[in-house]
Amino acid sequence: MLRVDLLFWGLLPALLMTLQEKKQLKNGGSDTLVVYSPNSEGLIGATIPAFEEKYGIKVELIQAGTGELFKKLESEKEAPVADIIFGGSYTQYATHGELFENYVSTENDNVIKEYQNTTGYSTPYTLDGSVLIVNPDLTKGMNIEGYSDLIKPELKGKIATADPANSSSAFAQLTNMLQAEGGYTDEKAWTYVKDLFTLIDGKIGSSSSGVYKAVADGEMAVGLSYEDPAVKLLNDGANIKVVYPKEGTVFPSLLALPSLKKR
Repeated sequence: MLRVDLLFWGLLPALLMTLQEKKQLKNGGSDTLVVYSPNSEGLIGATIPAFEEKYGIKVELIQAGTGELFKKLESEKEAPVADIIFGGSYTQYATHGELFENYVSTENDNVIKEYQNTTGYSTPYTLDGSVLIVNPDLTKGMNIEGYSDLIKPELKGKIATADPANSSSAFAQLTNMLQAEGGYTDEKAWTYVKDLFTLIDGKIGSSSSGVYKAVADGEMAVGLSYEDPAVKLLNDGANIKVVYPKEGTVFPSLLALPSLKKR
């Protein structure tokens, strides 16, 4: 597994604790941390219970897709409900900086230099790469090693994806394949995207979890997914293969503190 957990047992607990202390100062001692997260059950299960046990702080968890959660943050910006949003990709944070309070952890220097907090408000906590999840029974005779191998007529209607407008993992897949095929402004790259979504044939899921579940359940042949839940399924014995695109893949997930100024 290629994922690099930057903060699970070091920076992340310290960051959550610091945010809880900031909330208590502003809200008169609340001992509940409200967390918005699009993350998988595996990632949530590896972090939130351990934080609650170590610090004795209750976490109220609200889960939804990244797009939905950012819309919720936007609608609540005058009176934020969340204390932290845990998950999502760089682009969502980079284009919504006005929603967040400035915060840089004292542990920031201990993170790999390329993935330190440079925005002043969003902290990378894990590298969770885009992967292809493949059902071997439905792809017999096919050699799927990357994006270029998906443009096959026999895969029409059998490729699962979430909506890039609502899912950070689907958006990361879109940016990853554009980069792999020539860049964001390259006509050839966008032609590839058009060809791929023609094969997807309108079967766009409402959430990232539906993508990997559909492949594992034998409903779809290939899914545009991400490493954490795909590897968990593999380790749990699901009949799948996890393919790291030969063209390359990586993206950091981030977390941030919604602005408390209006509270």
